[in-house]
Amino acid sequence: MKPDAEARPLIALIDQDRSPAFANALLHSYFDNGADPKFKGWMVLGAMLGGPAETDLLKANVNQWAEANRGKMAEHAVQALALVGSNKALRAVEFFSRKYRNKNKNIGAAATEAFGIAAETMGISAYELADSIVPDFDFSGLFREFEAGGESFRAFVDTDFKLAFLNDDNRVLKTVPKATTADLKDEFKEIGKEIRDIVKSQSGRLEQYLVIQRKWDTDKWDAFFRGNSVMFTYAIRLVWGIYNTDKQLISTFRCLEDQTLVDDNGDEMELSDGRIGMVHPLSLTAEQIAFWRENLADSDVTPIFPQLDRPTVPMPETARNLKRDHQFAGVEHGGYAFVSRMEKTGWARGSVQDAGYIASFYKEFTDLGITAIVLQEGNICVGYYDENAALGPVMFVKNRSVQFGSCTYDDPAKDTDPRLIPFANVPPIIYSEIMADLTYFRDNDTRKTPVNG
Repeated sequence: MKPDAEARPLIALIDQDRSPAFANALLHSYFDNGADPKFKGWMVLGAMLGGPAETDLLKANVNQWAEANRGKMAEHAVQALALVGSNKALRAVEFFSRKYRNKNKNIGAAATEAFGIAAETMGISAYELADSIVPDFDFSGLFREFEAGGESFRAFVDTDFKLAFLNDDNRVLKTVPKATTADLKDEFKEIGKEIRDIVKSQSGRLEQYLVIQRKWDTDKWDAFFRGNSVMFTYAIRLVWGIYNTDKQLISTFRCLEDQTLVDDNGDEMELSDGRIGMVHPLSLTAEQIAFWRENLADSDVTPIFPQLDRPTVPMPETARNLKRDHQFAGVEHGGYAFVSRMEKTGWARGSVQDAGYIASFYKEFTDLGITAIVLQEGNICVGYYDENAALGPVMFVKNRSVQFGSCTYDDPAKDTDPRLIPFANVPPIIYSEIMADLTYFRDNDTRKTPVNG
């Protein structure tokens, strides 16, 4: 989905202030008349000439077509969204890349590709693009000053990601001041909606960053997390670390609501040279974890997602030479509950073989070049989860070296398979996350029969 090479310079000459009305009529006409795939190019024109309302229209059709099993049309709509080019549209594309990571995977893949192309066109990484599309809503730092009824107020985003307001006495108001103009009230209402959309996208993305251990340069972290009203709320609800050039953790810190930074001794600190990322509990001592838990509790701050309390599984020395681990072999779990939990924790259905038999599940860490695979040896098939799923060997392979699909038999069956990654070469946090996912099923093995009193 892209504009014709000769059409693009013509589109650039069209008045973008007047074109959305035409784009809206065009898209409505196309959608209301059945959206014939032969004329999908109208979505390109509607996207490139449209505005926020047309972005919402395309977003709605992605979801509708996904639910109506018109997956290919949903893919086209996601790609058209990327052509809108606005921050709002690109946030929707990024959101769809994760929403449809497991179900309707082709839609998710199309969104991921479209987002990547947008980043490449701008000459930045997909991570940098994801950071750049978080709006500041014309705030000056963390606040937006305005007047209402002769009084001065400051709008800000509170720790629940909701707009709140401060008066001259620094009293917090949970609703917009009554004397605020109607236009500004409407603007704040739209900002509130957009914040909710941002949180849907950013919360999942940040947890992914925790797992893959993404780092920011100090100045970029400071500008993104302490200088943006929405991201500041994430800054204060997470524990951070400063890392050296060898990716070793030097120190840990928290950001308080007054923007003060405190270290793991409770002392105020300033940012030093290095790189900053979220700390994984596997990298912390028991004393550090206990300190930060107490610190968060004392500040009445709830982490945005499990950070310090996420389960960890250190790699035992005996596992370092393994290429396929059989420790979960035979563990069973109800089919419906198994598939549901796997999808919620980021696993995707792997190959489907004879009679719809589900042979495996996989979880990708694309940025690290690693895919985790666990074979499924129970009696669950596509659309039939009435019987138990059963775990088989778990392994790590080079990203995209194994093919997954219908009637595909490509999962590594022997330790000699060259695509397998020795466990010793798997990052400890990735190993921990995968093993923690699967340990849940061992702890809830349906083969365990309760003893009757």
